[in-house]
Amino acid sequence: MAKIDYDVIVVGAGPAGSTTARILSENDIRVGLLDRRKEIGMPIQCGEYFPTPGECSDIFPNSPRAKRIATIPDKLITNRTYWTHLISPRGNITRFRFNANIIDRARFDKHLVKRAVEQGAELHLQFRVLEKSESNRLLVKTNRGTKELAAKYIVGADGPKSIISQSIGNFHSNSQFSQSIQFVLDDTACDQSVTEMYFGQQVAPGGYAWIIPKGGGSVNLGLGLRQFYNERSLPLRVFLKNLMKRNPLIEPCMRHASLKHSVSALIPIGGPASITATKNTLLVGDAAGHVMASNGGGIPTAIIGGEIAAESIIDSMDTSSSLSNYEIRWKREMGQTLFDAVKVREIADKILSNDLITHLSMGIAGPFLLEPLIRCRLPFPVLLGSKIIVPLMKILD
Repeated sequence: MAKIDYDVIVVGAGPAGSTTARILSENDIRVGLLDRRKEIGMPIQCGEYFPTPGECSDIFPNSPRAKRIATIPDKLITNRTYWTHLISPRGNITRFRFNANIIDRARFDKHLVKRAVEQGAELHLQFRVLEKSESNRLLVKTNRGTKELAAKYIVGADGPKSIISQSIGNFHSNSQFSQSIQFVLDDTACDQSVTEMYFGQQVAPGGYAWIIPKGGGSVNLGLGLRQFYNERSLPLRVFLKNLMKRNPLIEPCMRHASLKHSVSALIPIGGPASITATKNTLLVGDAAGHVMASNGGGIPTAIIGGEIAAESIIDSMDTSSSLSNYEIRWKREMGQTLFDAVKVREIADKILSNDLITHLSMGIAGPFLLEPLIRCRLPFPVLLGSKIIVPLMKILD
């Protein structure tokens, strides 16, 4: 019999992977936790926005754990926001209450990994998985060369373009991703109690821009777009700089801002992967497509999915049962939210390609309909209205 290095190897030490590794280790399961990065949590590829326990429970009404997983230690929270403002292409603002904790994502990730290691998980940094065989052998590149590792189970938590996901038959097309860029800025005059979302072809074609206040005048200013809608093929950095310098609502807040650093990332917006479980492999987090496609949020789903993955593996070990119950479980707890988020994004696709339609639709919808959409719910008037938008756009074009 081939040598087994671990009972479970978790590839990727973000929130999903570290959560899976911790729960497995708590149950005396030998876990190897691999991450390609030199330092956990860096670079920060996240808006650092985490809905409060009450909001998470509302967004994921079928998950009994949603409220608990959103309870964050105060030391990891840098700011709290209480309002969301949605800004149309012509500057109209829709306001509604939405409570969120803004976290220090680097410290948050380190905190989760530390908990996993304290329970016995073995952490290996600068381990990049190159390929996975059907027999659960991994070819890994390290800073000392390549090596093979084997486990009874593999958990793919290795991000948007996951090697593990591809190895079990999933295909990743560019249309399934939004490209994003984010500036971390100090010394701004932005309202620290409000998260803002900006829409429009000049802002972020096929997506939106955000201002997430980190506290003390610092903000995450970012945007996500899809190149299919970027007709002028402008670099993302150009869109973001134009937003800072030319948008009449943003420019006054940014006059004395200083750039701390910037980062780019891919955001999965295609919905859950077609395959998230095989007989000996599971996917979690971005690798599983467990991201709210309408807004790009993925921390709560990563942690919920990570817990469910660990529980499914434990049950499989105890009863020699299939891992297929993993898909049943995550769909039961967060499937409705994730699939509704895809529908919201598909409706938004019809609207966001035309600034006039976007502006008028946001004005007509108001907070009564826009707030549920942000929460990944589909009010009937929105479904009905979406049936009218396409022919109307053809007339306007």
